[in-house]
Amino acid sequence: MLTPASGRRSPTIIVIAFVAVAGCAPDTDLTDERTRDSAAGTAVGSSGVGLVDPASGATDVPPNLASLVVRFAAPLMVPDGALTVCAGAGGDVRSQGAAQPMPCDGAGVCYRVAVAGALPAGVTCQVTVTAPLVRDDGSQVPMGTVGQFNTAAAPDQTPPTLTAVQAALAEGCLGVTLAVDEAVTVEALVHVGDDTTTIAVGAGTGMVDLGVPARALAADTDGDVTIRATDRAGNISTAAPIAIHTPPAAPPVVITEVLANPAGKEPDQEFVELRNLGAAPLNLQGLRIEDSRGGDVLPDAMLEPGGYALVVGAAFDPFSVLDVPPRAGAVLVRLDTRIGADGLSNTGEVVRLRGLGGADAPVISSYGGWVDVSATAWSGRSVRRASDDACDRTENWNHAPLAATPGW
Repeated sequence: MLTPASGRRSPTIIVIAFVAVAGCAPDTDLTDERTRDSAAGTAVGSSGVGLVDPASGATDVPPNLASLVVRFAAPLMVPDGALTVCAGAGGDVRSQGAAQPMPCDGAGVCYRVAVAGALPAGVTCQVTVTAPLVRDDGSQVPMGTVGQFNTAAAPDQTPPTLTAVQAALAEGCLGVTLAVDEAVTVEALVHVGDDTTTIAVGAGTGMVDLGVPARALAADTDGDVTIRATDRAGNISTAAPIAIHTPPAAPPVVITEVLANPAGKEPDQEFVELRNLGAAPLNLQGLRIEDSRGGDVLPDAMLEPGGYALVVGAAFDPFSVLDVPPRAGAVLVRLDTRIGADGLSNTGEVVRLRGLGGADAPVISSYGGWVDVSATAWSGRSVRRASDDACDRTENWNHAPLAATPGW
């Protein structure tokens, strides 16, 4: 469990230990087009829309529903009134205002859309795209039904009950766990120094365990986190503040892909991909890459903003015909021998990137080693983050074989 503390890593380390997985519920998809694999295994169709919360088929949804969450295949703008939330004898209830992006698990992008008025009680409501929507890439989302749910007989006027609320910072992410008696949207109000930052953490019900990037907070500073939960009807509960100390400044570099089972010679063709998420060039020299049994200090290697680097062993052959070659421009960071103690285990092994200071330095990024890649289907296939800034949680890494993308 998370343990609230007043400091982290000089003077105190705050550790995140996740015990359950919760997030956006599975969507209902009316088409058969699939996007890139995701750890959660959900898919978004060519219509680009899936009803997330309330999930399609949900019952006892409060008639005073304040908002709903919709999943799209790609980023887009959802203007005022673009969705019909429920059609009734008194007229259609539509979405209100512009949609707001929020974190969610699985493929696509989630948005929260406000509901313009009360829904009819005790009826089946269909959520429908009633106006063409345009994705950021210029493609259109066709009109049609997204999903449906049944409303309860009476409005919900009772705030959610929160217990066991905990929060902590590690590896550039804010982790939140709590128990709640109904579906809620979770926000964190982070007070650090003189600044207050509101972070949309995600959604869930029951035992909720969420993680969200939080790299923009001021470094090495005392503060506190207040967790706020809002139910479907807009009723709010707020937990007591939790004292924190933000971690010291760390290089903005993350592990984005791990190839432990190459099609070519093993462990020679293994790699760990890194990406510079910062706006300035970054020298990797002195950082430490490690597996569960040992590690290596990285040599001098400059990584441009947004650039990728491949940490490889001394015998790595970028021209091997058996594996996907590194992308032109990707930086090869060669170690003296092999990655980690003796190469990466195919059965699932943790991989960590530590900051300056050797084996005792803080971990700045990691892959949790959740996936066993020893099967033949994984030969030449890698595990990678769903998005490069996603937190290191099992749902943010693919659990089905994907072709390696070294430097992409």
